[in-house]
Amino acid sequence: METKIGTALALILLLCGCEDLDSQRSGVRVQISPTVQPVPVPSQQPTSTPQTRDLKIQVTVDSAADLKVVAGTNVQAGQVISDRYSVKQKLATQRQLLAVKLQEIQQSDRTAVTTPQLEQAKLEVKAAELDLKEFTASRRWTSTAYEQFPALTEAEAKKGRELEERYQQAKNRLKELNSNFKTALAQDTQQKNLITKEIKTIDRQINQVGLVRSPYSGTIKEIKLIGLPGKELTAEITIAVPDRPKQLKKTPANTV
Repeated sequence: METKIGTALALILLLCGCEDLDSQRSGVRVQISPTVQPVPVPSQQPTSTPQTRDLKIQVTVDSAADLKVVAGTNVQAGQVISDRYSVKQKLATQRQLLAVKLQEIQQSDRTAVTTPQLEQAKLEVKAAELDLKEFTASRRWTSTAYEQFPALTEAEAKKGRELEERYQQAKNRLKELNSNFKTALAQDTQQKNLITKEIKTIDRQINQVGLVRSPYSGTIKEIKLIGLPGKELTAEITIAVPDRPKQLKKTPANTV
């Protein structure tokens, strides 16, 4: 009986030794991983959706071609949204007519035209004055000694009156020509200055009139044309402009 028990113990020890030897030879080790604790993830802050509001403006155009924007166009404040070509064309025609008139005034040399007339008038004055002096010197009496000579005949008196009248008319004509010449020069200068000023005004209008700029920054949402073709149209432009975003209220749900 004791022999059997000893034999059984020996077999058990032998088997345990073999298992330990096999484990060492195979190099297999069993390890227990530590328990992983879950890391809390902070909740994300809800983002606000950009809000916009619609603003409408009305501009006058002659056709849809005058519009420089379409639906969906992003515009900045001050950007051109319409430009009326027909208005500029009318202004350009007016400018051309004024430019032609100004050129005519500049090319019409009043000095060249009037100077010969003035010179001729001066000669007529001198001639009339000389004739009158010769007649006075050759008459039979003078203002200082008229009593010593007989009175003038009717023919002599008539000739004297004619010469005096001719002399006065020549002087009046020269005076009138001088006055007209000065007045004409002043009028030409004034007219040239006025036309030049009008041309500058039209130039500014060509660059500005019919030109409409967006008063807001945003996106063109819609364009409606109101009116009949061939006449002035009203373009109603709707612009979606960004509104001030509203700040989200802090709640336990969106607070980290």
